Amino acid sequence: MQDEAFDLRPEWGLANAPAMPQKIPIIGDEFYDLLVSGAVTLVAGVKRVLESHVELRDGNKLDVDAIIFAIGYNKSFSLLGPYDPSRHMPQAWKDARGSRGRPLARLYQGIFSLDFPDSLAYSETVGPTLSASINADLASMALAQVWLGASKLPSASEMAKSADAQNQMVISLAKEGEIFDPSIVNTTEWTIWADRAAGLGIQDRIGWGWKSWWLWLTDYRLYKTLLDGKFVPQVYRIFDEGKRKPWKDARESFFKANGMS
Repeated sequence: MQDEAFDLRPEWGLANAPAMPQKIPIIGDEFYDLLVSGAVTLVAGVKRVLESHVELRDGNKLDVDAIIFAIGYNKSFSLLGPYDPSRHMPQAWKDARGSRGRPLARLYQGIFSLDFPDSLAYSETVGPTLSASINADLASMALAQVWLGASKLPSASEMAKSADAQNQMVISLAKEGEIFDPSIVNTTEWTIWADRAAGLGIQDRIGWGWKSWWLWLTDYRLYKTLLDGKFVPQVYRIFDEGKRKPWKDARESFFKANGMS
C-alpha cells in the first residue's frame, strides 16, 4: 500500500514493511511531505548515547540538543491478585520468541473476566482492529449493553473456549516473531460481535444479509457512504436495533462529516 501511495527513497529505509501482526501500521497525512522537503530526516537506530554526541548503528554521529524517549508502557494485571486474567499463561506463550515477557490475558472478547463476567471487565485489552479509538468506543458500548441486559453473553464454557482460541492465535503468531500486542483479536469476528452486542446495526448493513440488500435498494447514498466514506461517530446512532437510541439527525450529520450536503 505504501509503495503504491508514495515514491519512497531507498535511503529512508521504509521498504519491506513488517506484517501487520508484528507492527501497527501508521498513516501520517503529512509525514511523506516532511521527508521530501527535508524537514524530517530519518536515521539509523541509536547504538549508544555519549556525553558529546549520539552514535548510530551505521557509525554516523549526531550532535543533538534534546532526546525524547517515547518508550510506552507495560501492561500488568497484578492488581487483581488471584483474579489476574493472565495468571494461567500457557508455557507455549512464555517460550514464544515474540512474547517478550508480556502478560497474555485470558478474556472473553478481550473485555470480560471469565471469573466475574457480570461485574469485572477490562479496557485496553482489545488489540487494534480499525483503530484504538474506535475499538474503545465499540468495546464500551458493547459492555454497556451486556451489563444492561440488552445483549447476552454465552455460557461460561463457550466464553472459555473463545478466550482460549484467541490465546492460541496469538501464540502461533508470537512463535514466528515479535507481535505488537498480545491482545490481538480476529478483526472481522470481533467487529461483528461488538457491533451486534452494542446494537449498532452497521455491519449487517454493509455485508451480504437482507439488511444490507434492503439499504442498498432503499437508501443507496447511505449504503455507499458507509462503505467508502469516513467512519465517524454519527454512524453509531443512525440505525434502531432496539438497544441504543437512534439520533434523528445522525444520517444528515454523517453526510456532512463526509463533505456531502
